[in-house]
Amino acid sequence: MANDDASNNDLAYADTLWKSADTLRGQVDAAEYKHVVLGLLFLKYISDSFEARREELQVELEKDGIGGPQLESLLENRRSTTAADRNASGVLPVS
Repeated sequence: MANDDASNNDLAYADTLWKSADTLRGQVDAAEYKHVVLGLLFLKYISDSFEARREELQVELEKDGIGGPQLESLLENRRSTTAADRNASGVLPVS
């Protein structure tokens, strides 16, 4: 029963989002609007991927006994988080 309620809430939420997006689209042709939507979907995918990887790294670092401010510092270091990343340093310029 609780699963049905969650499913109904998700459908209601999706319906609300769809109506909001349609309102925001206004007079923009659907063929042009798809570029905006595809960009937003890509950003959502990347955001979810980074969050999942951050959680994996947090578990790995905690297993190694790293915690507190050092853990947060390592998780927020966007320049290099794995050995593979360090081996690739210098491949792309970092500004």
